[in-house]
Amino acid sequence: MQIEWDKEDNIIKVGEATFNRYVQYKDSKAWALYILSKHQIYPAPYPKKTQNKEIADALKGSRTQLFAHFNALQKKVFIAPVYEIIKKIAYSRNMWAANNIARINQNKDILLQAYKDKQYNILPILNYTGESPKDLKAKYKNVWKNVTSNSLRKNIAIAKVISTRSEEETIKIFASNLPSTLLRMKEINYLNVDAIQYLANNFKGEWNNKHKMITEGRYFQEMAKMAKDQGKDVSTKWSVRRVKEEHDKLVVTANKKKYSTVPFIHLKDFKVKQIEHEGYVATLLESPYDIYAEGSYMGHCVGMYSSYVASDNYLVYSVTKNGERSSTIGINITKHERDVETVTGTEAIKTNHYTLQQQYGRFNKTVTDVHEKEIANLLVSQL
Repeated sequence: MQIEWDKEDNIIKVGEATFNRYVQYKDSKAWALYILSKHQIYPAPYPKKTQNKEIADALKGSRTQLFAHFNALQKKVFIAPVYEIIKKIAYSRNMWAANNIARINQNKDILLQAYKDKQYNILPILNYTGESPKDLKAKYKNVWKNVTSNSLRKNIAIAKVISTRSEEETIKIFASNLPSTLLRMKEINYLNVDAIQYLANNFKGEWNNKHKMITEGRYFQEMAKMAKDQGKDVSTKWSVRRVKEEHDKLVVTANKKKYSTVPFIHLKDFKVKQIEHEGYVATLLESPYDIYAEGSYMGHCVGMYSSYVASDNYLVYSVTKNGERSSTIGINITKHERDVETVTGTEAIKTNHYTLQQQYGRFNKTVTDVHEKEIANLLVSQL
C-alpha cells in the first residue's frame, strides 16, 4: 500500500486513508487494522484474531515496514517543522502526546513567528490560546504585561492552568502573581483562582505540602460557595482563623433551613444505593432531610449540596462503620451526549459520568483509613 505526503494540503495519505495531524498507535497491528478499516477490508469492530499474513496480504506489504515508514513521515511532516517549539515548551512526556503536537501544529505560524522574535517566554501562552501576542495584548491590555514579564517556566505553569479555565479566571491568573509552586501542582485544577490566591496569601513556606494545600483550598472554596448562596461576600485576604469562623457560621445558617423527608424522584430506583467493604457501609442519601442530617451531624457543609442532588448533578453517600457515621462521600455527575450510527441512522445516546469530588470525616477531617478510602473508589467504579 502506498504512503505519500501531499505537500499542497500537508496531509499524509495511506492508500485511501488520510491524516492531517499527528497520530499515535499502540503498535503496528492497531495501525494496520485502522488503515484496512478505512478501505472497508476490516471494518470496525476489528476481528480479534486477525492473522498477520491476512493483514500483510491486504496491505500488500510488511505492516512493520509500512508502519515505520508512516511514523518517519509523520515526524517529517508534523514534528520536524515545530521541533524547536516542542523542546522549548515541553514540560513533561505528555507534551509529546498526539493532541499536544496537533495543537502546536495548529498554532504553528503564531509560534514560529514568536520564536523568530525570541519571545520564548510567552510560547506556552500562545499555544494554549491560539492567539498572537498582538491579539492577546489587545484583549488583556495592562494585564498582558504581567505575562510578558514572566519567565518561560512560570508561563508553562500558567498555560497548564488556564487551559481548563474560563475567560474570567484567566484574567485573574494573568493579573495575580501566583507562585509557580502552586500552579505546577496538578491537583490545583480542583480549585478556583480565589482559593489558590487564598493559599498564596496564607501558607507561604507550605506550598510544597500538596495534601494540605488541596485540603485548605477546598475548605475555602466550599466556604465561599456557601457565602455566595447566602448573599455574603468573602475575601482571599482573610486569615485561616477568619475563614474557619465564617465557615462555621455559614454551616449553622444553612442547617437551620427545613428539608423535606420525601426522597428525590430520580433516586427512587437508583441502581447503587448501598455497598459494603471491609466493615464500612456507604449508603445513598435520598432526600433533602437525609443530606441535611448528614451535614448537621458531621459538622460540614454537605447540606448545601441538596440542590445539586435535586438537579441530578450530584450524589451524596454516608459512610458508616458499626452503625456510626464515619465520613461523607460527594460524587459529581457529568452528563454526556454522543451520536451513534445505527442501522436506521444516527441516534443520540445520553450517559452519565461519575467522578469522586470529595470524601471527608467529621468537621472536614481527612480520611486516612485505607479501607474507608477504598470504598469511595469502589463506589465510583460501580456507578
